Amino acid sequence: RNNLGVVSLNLPRIAIRANGSEEKFYELLNDRLRLARKALETRISRLENVKARVAPILYMEGACGVRLKADDSIADIFKNGRASI
Repeated sequence: RNNLGVVSLNLPRIAIRANGSEEKFYELLNDRLRLARKALETRISRLENVKARVAPILYMEGACGVRLKADDSIADIFKNGRASI
């Protein structure tokens, strides 16, 4: 699956805070979407520095479908992965 992370938005809360204003709703939604994207980008950038040794069963013994060496980066495994909002 290679899902790198999921961030959920609470749409009912955004609607309540908008207090019936469609313009305010979309303003709040855009703010939350920017924050969610930043959170996922931060998560992905942190994975770039992770080595296979942090989870040997997953990355060195083949549980993720690959067998890496202890000092190999796991970033290539997730190159075509997804992050969802």
